[in-house]
Order: sequence, then structure tokens, then C-alpha cells
Amino acid sequence: MHLRRAKAAVALWLLAVLAPLHAEPLVAVIIDDLGYELDAARRATALPAAVTLSLLPDAPYSQEVYRLLASSRHELMLHLPMQAMHRDAPREPVQFTEGLGRTATIVRLARLLARYPAVRGVNNHQGSLLTQREPPMQWLMRGLRDFGGLYFVDSRTHRATVAERVAAEFGVPHTRRDVFLDATPHDRGAFRRAFVELLRLARRNGTAVAIAHPHHESLQELARALPRLQAAGIRLAPVSAVIQRQEETTCPECSSPLLRVVKNSKPSPSSTCCGGPVLR
Repeated sequence: MHLRRAKAAVALWLLAVLAPLHAEPLVAVIIDDLGYELDAARRATALPAAVTLSLLPDAPYSQEVYRLLASSRHELMLHLPMQAMHRDAPREPVQFTEGLGRTATIVRLARLLARYPAVRGVNNHQGSLLTQREPPMQWLMRGLRDFGGLYFVDSRTHRATVAERVAAEFGVPHTRRDVFLDATPHDRGAFRRAFVELLRLARRNGTAVAIAHPHHESLQELARALPRLQAAGIRLAPVSAVIQRQEETTCPECSSPLLRVVKNSKPSPSSTCCGGPVLR
């Protein structure tokens, strides 16, 4: 009798422990570069509410678009312009650069976050140079950590990026882009191929993150494709939910039910998850 009870208890414990491994895969889709066109922002908010929307802070219509996004049911991010490797790359009015310095970086970040209080996290716009530089990434992650409860998504505009690793070192919840999900007037097949890859990664890893842009063709393809995720056994989720799943998988002791933690709860810069950085 006691042996049967013990076996039953072990079986229940194993079920509870292993259940997350068999949970339905999660996919996050981020629409970034919002702020240049009101119509594109309106079309983005018409996508399923689990799509995450990322706003450029100083585009011509950023303030109007922010009010639209903040009143929607979508999770909102700030799309931070960062220094690119190519000098001829289009520049935003306000950009984070290598020469900005520690104090100015933290102050500028805090001002932008205060201007857009509904944001839950940030990702980099361009940044192929800056995300390779450890000191600027440390300044940025310190600012995110000190502001409190915000996550970071590495858009991975360069394969040598250190942004995700530095975010882990500063205890900032984080993830990375897996796929760019865009269509063009002359190649809608690119979207479909990327969408297949997104589903493959989600099934293999349990989560996947895509970034798309508010082009007419991309938004049209997303409106068609996203409703098919459920039939494929995959759930569309906000970025915060994907990060939560990844933390639960890599380090159950470190995951928190809410990514918006109390602002005065600040881990040390060397804090890591369960003895090491949370890396995917």
C-alpha cells in the first residue's frame, strides 16, 4: 500500500515537472519601425492582440502612434535607434551611439521610457555596430535594470552581437529574434518561407520570435497567416510570455510570474541565472 502511494506520488511529481516540456510551442511576432505612418499603425493594431508592437521614439508620428498603440490590447515596446556599421545607413533624430557615454546613455534611455510609460520592453533599431560593443550595452542594460521590470529583445542585426549576453549579466529579462518575417511586392514567397522556418523553430525549441515591419505586403501576409497558428498547434503570444516560458525552461528558480518587478528590486550587474547567463 505504501509502495503504491509512493509510486503514485512520484508519478504526479514527474507529471508536474515534465508537463512544461510538452506545452504547446509559443511564437511571438513583433512589428517594429512604427511611428512613420498612422495608417500602418492602425493596420498593425488590427492584427491579433497577442502581436507585440514596437515604436520608434522620435519618428514624425510617434506621439500619435503611441496614443493609438497604448489604447489597444497589444503589448508595446520601444524600438531604440542604435549606431549601425554603415555610415550611409538612415539615421533617426535620436540615436544611441558608442560616443554617447555612460551617463548620457542612461539619462536618454530614462527620458524616453518616461515619455512612453506603457512600454514593456525595448529592442534595437539597426545597431549592427553598437550591439557588438560591450561598454555601451552595459550602460543600456544598467539603465533598463534600474528603470525596473523591462525586457530586452536583441534584434540581431549583426551575428557578433553581445547584447543578449550583457542583458543576462545585468539580470534583464531578454530574448532574441529568430526570424525576419517580411514580404515585398515582388517576393511574397520570402514571407512564406520565413513563416515555415518560424514554425519549425517553435516546434524544435518550444518558442520562437519573429520581427516584421509595417509594410503593406507584410501586414497583409500576417493577417492571413497568424490565424493558422492554432491549427498548427502553436500559440501566438506577447514577447513577455515567450520570455517567461524561456526562463521557466532554462531556469525555473529564476523565472518570475510578472516581468514588471518592483523598481527597487535591482540585481547586481554580475547577477546570472542559476549559476550562469540565461542564453538560448
